[in-house]
Amino acid sequence: MTHAHSCFLTPLLVVALTAAVVIARADDTTGHGRRPRVLVTNDDGIEAPGLHAIVLELESFADLLVAAPEQNASGSSQSFNLRKITVRRVGREEVLGDESRRDGVNTTFYAIDATPATCVHLAVTHLAKQQRFDLVVSGINHGQNVGVDTRISGTVGAAKMAFDLGLRSTALSLDVRSEEFRGTAARAATLIKELLGASRVQSSRVPLLLNVNFPQGPPTTWKAPLLARLGGSAYEVGYHVQENSDGTMILEPTVSLSTRSEVENTDRWALERGHITLTPLAPDRRDEDGEAQVKKLKFLTSK
Repeated sequence: MTHAHSCFLTPLLVVALTAAVVIARADDTTGHGRRPRVLVTNDDGIEAPGLHAIVLELESFADLLVAAPEQNASGSSQSFNLRKITVRRVGREEVLGDESRRDGVNTTFYAIDATPATCVHLAVTHLAKQQRFDLVVSGINHGQNVGVDTRISGTVGAAKMAFDLGLRSTALSLDVRSEEFRGTAARAATLIKELLGASRVQSSRVPLLLNVNFPQGPPTTWKAPLLARLGGSAYEVGYHVQENSDGTMILEPTVSLSTRSEVENTDRWALERGHITLTPLAPDRRDEDGEAQVKKLKFLTSK
């Protein structure tokens, strides 16, 4: 090889190496020179379209472990299974179908006969105990999780379990009147990339627990995201009662959207007005107001 040829090839080599670095950095949202690791779960079950939509979106830039309930587990809060649990590793096509085949992805699927919170605990402490997840994503739930509903939500309960294990997590929910899962997943992915890459969040010693709700209607009609505080319940629950001749009763829950007005700037208020809502939750934060009330109790000084 002549000196002239060497001079010609060297710039090409530099360009190629530079392009490779740029591509690697574009695929690395953690800032640590690797693809992020994300645990995905939900409470609607492994066959839910919301789960499928977020998986297809996230696996373009992250390595995923999907650990989801075998069946719908809505309303399970942070309930934990203390019994024998069946864990079944399933193939990609079984979960997503043949049309979702994609080369170069690294997604593992587990269907678990357990609550969402248990799925998270199993994934973190057993299924992937040699790894550390950069983020835990719960959802996309079909139905908003706002206000006091977050206390019973299995979607939020799974994110809370991740938080309790010291991991950053986010719960994603879509208005029950909408089927815009793919559009929601695309918008959620933008947020998730930022969460993965934000050094100020990564460096925090307190993990983030973020509850996110997406409104009804096409994503093009959504209004700007708002930081909102918890409001009231989005649902009203009743019971259809069947009384049997032996004196027993069979009660079937009936759920409808609440018609009660909501306080301004709360999550439900903003969601009803077409905004995406972001609400940080901190289950272990001290209740200073409650402490002040308890300090006044004579019981504290009684013997």
